[in-house]
Amino acid sequence: MMDGNMSKSSNPQIHPESLELPELSRSQGSLLKHPEDVRQLGATALFFVTFVFSWKSFSSPLSGGLYSIMIWLCLCQLSFMGAVSTHNAIHTPLFWNRRLNNLYQLCLSLQYGFPISVFVPGHNLSHHKYTQQARDFMRTTKVNYRWHLLNGLLFFWHIVLTGGKDGGEYFAAQAQKNRPIVHQYLRERVVVFGTMAVLILLDWRRWIWFALIPQFYAKYCILSLNMLQHDGCDVTSKYNFARNFTDPLLNYLLFNNGFHTIHHLYPGLHWSALPQKHRELIAPHIEPSLEDPSILAYMWRTFIWPGVRLDFRGNPLVITKKELEMEDESWAYGTSETSSTSDQYLLGGMN
Repeated sequence: MMDGNMSKSSNPQIHPESLELPELSRSQGSLLKHPEDVRQLGATALFFVTFVFSWKSFSSPLSGGLYSIMIWLCLCQLSFMGAVSTHNAIHTPLFWNRRLNNLYQLCLSLQYGFPISVFVPGHNLSHHKYTQQARDFMRTTKVNYRWHLLNGLLFFWHIVLTGGKDGGEYFAAQAQKNRPIVHQYLRERVVVFGTMAVLILLDWRRWIWFALIPQFYAKYCILSLNMLQHDGCDVTSKYNFARNFTDPLLNYLLFNNGFHTIHHLYPGLHWSALPQKHRELIAPHIEPSLEDPSILAYMWRTFIWPGVRLDFRGNPLVITKKELEMEDESWAYGTSETSSTSDQYLLGGMN
């Protein structure tokens, strides 16, 4: 349970141990801050190659039989990987050069199907700073259906239909101060919606199959992950406020997104370091039930069989009337913060 007005300073998760990491320095001739990000760049490039190939080769996922279906499923997965790459890039920009980061954000916006600068107010400044509180518009207590499967399926729509105004107010405040993120956001809008208009004019049916549906899948999955990672956890705990999925294949495909607790404590920590730091700082302290080896098995147990909404200790989860009716609370829209940290690793935790 939680108090919607709980202040950030009262949350014990904001004072984790300091990370002992080498100082990040630029190698001569290196464009990337972390060489591991070649994987993210490769996934983005592969998305565009797959998209162009699908558009030119098939009129729909069914037109080429099993082969076209498999290509289309790969396109959906690559779009979802773009959503995860978006999450990572918004926290920790890939390049030393700001123009390259801005360019990559344009590419990710096309891969994701929406201007990705919206992640800054909706994710970095809301969900991360005020997890499961009134200022977190993605809190899981917004859904409370008796049939828990509906909570999982409809969580996305509850968030989309109730959390739209915060981003608009944030960018309006940024525009008044003429901050760079506003110009980047406008560039992303022009590129995304301009490309969308061109594709619709070229072939609206292909646009639906090869752009709209895969990108909707990406949006649906990245938002719905919040339900898996936080529902039934203890927001007042230093370690037990998030669920982790440790499956190696999942974390390879999704750039270690399964290690969620360490990411919340150190949002500026690069994704490649998450498994090691999870083992060092989180695993010795967290409840074993919050380290799940399989996200698919967890989804089956949670939503299908037995399909009971439980907290992390295995007790029936009760969402109070106060939690369910809690209104979204505005936060400081005038803040200048964009990515998670000005020093690469956010050594002080969530300040």
